[in-house]
Amino acid sequence: AGTLTVLAEDGRGVRTAVSAASVTTAVSGATVGQGTLPAGTRRAVALFRGVDAAGEPLVAVGALALGSR
Repeated sequence: AGTLTVLAEDGRGVRTAVSAASVTTAVSGATVGQGTLPAGTRRAVALFRGVDAAGEPLVAVGALALGSR
């Protein structure tokens, strides 16, 4: 359980949150959040902060380069 935040990074490296979703449970391959990226987004970043099944703190980050959108 935790919070998934999607951020958009522009050409200057400035990140802006575009969505945040509370996640209570998820299965492998399931969609748990989404957001519309603004024009000019060069990179999308997903940040999950929460706890694992044992209650231990968990932070996971993923990024996707989008080129010169």
